[in-house]
Amino acid sequence: MQIAASACEVSKSEVSKSEVSEDSKETRALELCKQLHIEDLLWCYPNELSGGEMRRVMIVRALINNPKLLILDEPTGDLDLEHTRIVVKMLREAAKNGVAVLMVTHDVEAARCADRTYTMDAGSLR
Repeated sequence: MQIAASACEVSKSEVSKSEVSEDSKETRALELCKQLHIEDLLWCYPNELSGGEMRRVMIVRALINNPKLLILDEPTGDLDLEHTRIVVKMLREAAKNGVAVLMVTHDVEAARCADRTYTMDAGSLR
């Protein structure tokens, strides 16, 4: 009996850790959604979202688990100027916190905020 009780205690402990982890992910997701002004869209289906809204959801999905590396292709492609600035600010914050951010963009505003920029011209990186 004691062995079974111990096993139950361990699984309860693991469940509570899991719940805390899920709660913190949910809190982080909501925080990121609020920053990008999409918290009111949380229950929408993808086909109900505009291109810019889908882009902002993708940014949240990329940032939610605090990755060590972000590889982004045109992260501000469908965004207006206000949301472009918010995304760039979020990416700068992530970089400040140790995330390596590699971004491919045609957006001059977004490129200006990079620590380093390279230009691809006729297949050559400059």
